[in-house]
Amino acid sequence: MNALQGLGEVFHATPERMVAVWAEHQIERLTRELVPDGGADATVTDGRRTFARGSADERRAAVLRAACAEFGANGLDGASTEAIARRVGVPEPYLFRLFPTRKAIFLACVNQCFDHMQRVLAEAAQGRTGEEALTEMGRACQALLDDKPMLWMQLQMWAAACGDEDVRDLARERVSGVWRQVGHLSEVDDRRVMQFLAAGMLLGAMSAVDLPQIREQLGEALTGPAEPAT
Repeated sequence: MNALQGLGEVFHATPERMVAVWAEHQIERLTRELVPDGGADATVTDGRRTFARGSADERRAAVLRAACAEFGANGLDGASTEAIARRVGVPEPYLFRLFPTRKAIFLACVNQCFDHMQRVLAEAAQGRTGEEALTEMGRACQALLDDKPMLWMQLQMWAAACGDEDVRDLARERVSGVWRQVGHLSEVDDRRVMQFLAAGMLLGAMSAVDLPQIREQLGEALTGPAEPAT
């Protein structure tokens, strides 16, 4: 909406509409000032928090980090874009310049979690095959359990997949990708891949409910026999 259109509406509007038009212009102005398309790197303070500007990729990454934490804590239906924007320190409308819908942000978080997991698996198995590769990948996966926002986000993905077709399709695609990756890297058969992934999911569930003793006891199922204590 340009300025002339806005004035035209105001002259023929109710008081409520006048307030709405004014608010719309204020949101547009604030969004341009805080996160302009050009990606300038100034810092703006509104008296409560500082909005740090960075590249478009950096701002998108910051939004996804905040979104993973918010969705992980509250789920697909419980999380709000207002809360995500507040975590990042940007106006809420800016989120929709990066993602078309709230669900699109959730799906992007799912992809980010799996992208990170698969990078970790690939690095751990580098130059190894068979049980040696599984052992190193298992150890790397146990370290991921300490990343609570990522763990909670994955658990929320499973919950959302039960009732949302888009989430279910993406979850199926990404889990299938992990299955293929583990099999390719380790060169073990499907039965062993299934055991590895099943143990990892069980450890994730145990970690989510904070049962460290059980997690420690089940660690061998994922990483192989523990080294004897010295």
